[in-house]
Amino acid sequence: MPLDLHFLVVGKTRERWLEEGLNEYEKRLHRYCRFRRTELAGAREDRSRSAAELMEREGTALLAASTQEHLVLLDVAGRSIDSPGLANVLLRLEEANRRKVCFAVGGAWGFSPGVYAAAADRISLSPMTLNHQMVRLLFTEQLYRAFTILGGEPYHHS
Repeated sequence: MPLDLHFLVVGKTRERWLEEGLNEYEKRLHRYCRFRRTELAGAREDRSRSAAELMEREGTALLAASTQEHLVLLDVAGRSIDSPGLANVLLRLEEANRRKVCFAVGGAWGFSPGVYAAAADRISLSPMTLNHQMVRLLFTEQLYRAFTILGGEPYHHS
């Protein structure tokens, strides 16, 4: 039974070229897993609310959308892994029979304390701060790359 991967992101994908890239890699991923992407509405900046309040609001929505799933945060403070390392993460999840996995990208303020507490793991794509829109495409491509590594396919050159 293939992994059921849920990619949960805060905010809409705004750029057409990013959406096209996401659609391409999502199509490719369907050979290896069940994959779906959910875009949650981001908390609008409101001068009457603090960043912490807005982050908390997004966190509540994120936790509600990821119930019953093994939650992995994509977070700059997470552990650093390379592409074969991500393949290993997927393999370990499969071996542990963790079939429903949610990879999450927070909003502009990051994740609330409650989301950090609920997470099973945190992974960093880079020590650099990446645009939240571009992270979607970069991570989706890396998921595809990880599955081709597991399959011994020539997409990844090490």
